[in-house]
Amino acid sequence: MKLLLPVLIIILGIALFFGLTQPLLSSGSTADPGIAELKQEKEVLESALNTARLAAEKLTVLETQYNAITEEQKAALENVLPNTIDEVRLIIYVQNIGVQNKTPLKGVSVAQAANGSAAQNVPSETGVALVAAGYEPVSISFTVKTTYNQFLSLVEKMEKSLKIFDITSVEFSSADVKGTYEFKVAAQVYRQP
Repeated sequence: MKLLLPVLIIILGIALFFGLTQPLLSSGSTADPGIAELKQEKEVLESALNTARLAAEKLTVLETQYNAITEEQKAALENVLPNTIDEVRLIIYVQNIGVQNKTPLKGVSVAQAANGSAAQNVPSETGVALVAAGYEPVSISFTVKTTYNQFLSLVEKMEKSLKIFDITSVEFSSADVKGTYEFKVAAQVYRQP
């Protein structure tokens, strides 16, 4: 009898452990999670809370930076990547670049791409990044008769303009006057969707 009581207490302890304590530690079911599952869920939730806190801080910083932008700067940004392309104003804008360079442009035309089909002609990394970000390319083409150095100056002025010009092709042929070439230029500008 002396030996039976300790054995019964040990068996009862093991039964209580597997019957009550073990299910509380890890139940393995989502309906009634155990302590281990609750600890894992707590870690996941704390991580999500920390991420949300960092995102809120970043949002505050970005709002402060955005509010620091002046109206003139916002207008300049709108000119770089406008919501819509006014074809007439774009043609005048490009012709003004030619006039500033003393190289009059001829046959300036604008064609808006349907469903981003012009994205295949984007040669630069900037153009690829803009198309990947959802900006829509708008094709523009023109012809100019000028010397090679004046053409380079025209391209440089386009590069430094407020709009993003992405030259997709340049064809040239000899013109009537010696040292003068006829350049056919195709380029793209971008607009917000």
